[in-house]
Amino acid sequence: MALFALDASCALPLLQETPASQPGKGPARMPEASWGSMRVVDACAGAGGKSLAMADLMRGEGRVFSYDISDRKIQALRRRARHAGLNNIQGVALKEGEEAGALAKFAGSADRLLVDAPCSGWGVLRRNPDIKWRQEGDALTRFPAIQLRLLEVYSALVKKGGQLTFGTCTFRKSETVDVVAEFTRKMQGAFKPVGGGYFGPSSSDGFYMHAWVRE
Repeated sequence: MALFALDASCALPLLQETPASQPGKGPARMPEASWGSMRVVDACAGAGGKSLAMADLMRGEGRVFSYDISDRKIQALRRRARHAGLNNIQGVALKEGEEAGALAKFAGSADRLLVDAPCSGWGVLRRNPDIKWRQEGDALTRFPAIQLRLLEVYSALVKKGGQLTFGTCTFRKSETVDVVAEFTRKMQGAFKPVGGGYFGPSSSDGFYMHAWVRE
């Protein structure tokens, strides 16, 4: 997902229109252009796996701004970045529901923005079979609204020509293609779809990802 978030065209050949046992027909490729000057935002960074991967792909150059509502996870992200020697990552904890106000001054500043949103986690059930017991009863109905809200809030940070990426580790239609369709409709042409799809499950976990470019 990190490569897709930096340049969707590099990883699109790996994706399928439906969840499948095999990846797409084409290999991923590395871009010819450098990402060293870019400002990248990881909106739901957690403990920083994708932030670290993007920072590494950027060869420690540019800036990666990693946000999460868990201060504990942001602290873990900072430790992991230090241990990896990646000085281009800045981790920031935000209060849930107050993201828009905290980030308003950064509107239109991001070259790339990844919203790897909270989800049902059905794509990683093989590794985490207890997910279905840990989730609250109404979780499945709440996730799409949370995902759409995060996309709407963070999309304001994307500059013209910048790429916005949405990702989840689930296959549920309501948390994948339905969210993409609703966001695209609400944006009324402000974001042009680049494409996306499902990756896995086969020998890996399963994911969904989709990208837009800001017009």
